[in-house]
Parts: sequence; C-alpha cells; structure tokens
Amino acid sequence: MNKVHSDLKAVPLVEVSRGDIVERIHFGHIAVIDVSKDIIYSKGDPYKYTYMRSCAKPIQVLPLLKSGAARFLDFTDKEISIYQPLKNCRSWALSSSFLLWPEDRIGSKLWVPLLRV
Repeated sequence: MNKVHSDLKAVPLVEVSRGDIVERIHFGHIAVIDVSKDIIYSKGDPYKYTYMRSCAKPIQVLPLLKSGAARFLDFTDKEISIYQPLKNCRSWALSSSFLLWPEDRIGSKLWVPLLRV
C-alpha cells in the first residue's frame, strides 16, 4: 500500500474553494487537550504521531505576540505575517525585501540594544 494514502483514520479538516469549485481538501487529525492533558475535542485519531512542519508556524509566532515583543518592536501586520506560510501571503504585497537582515527596520531595532550592552 502507498504510505501517502495509508492513513485511513485521517478526516477532512479544511476545504479550499475557488468560487463554487472545491480546489483541495486537507485531511488530518486534531486533538485539543486541557491543562490535565485530557482530550476535550478530537477529529480523526487523537493519538496519531506526526511531524508538524509548516502547520507549526502559527503556533511559533505566539511567544512573539504574547511576550509583547512584536508591540515593543512596533511590528506591522505584514512583518508578523512572515511567520506564516508565505504562499498564503502574496495578496499582502510581501516581497523578498521583507527578509533582509539586519539592514531592515526590524533588524536595526534588534541589533542596536545588543550593541549598547
């Protein structure tokens, strides 16, 4: 059996459409747990082990936002969006210039305090 299609417990999680036509359907597993690690919601197999890869990007930006660092550094929504999968940000007019480091606006704010130490 083809390993790509062998996960029979995966369920539809996201449906992407263009107009009335379904372009793609993403299958997977979800488990939401409480502080006691009890499952409070699940779809598919809540015990499925996998690699997070790009789906972790929205989670990886949380410390930047929750700590206040984005506000302290005066990040714009476009700059914060760099943490998201770039293929979905084209409509925000992002370009490779947002990836410059440390000459960009964000980089200069981060480097200056370090140089003063």
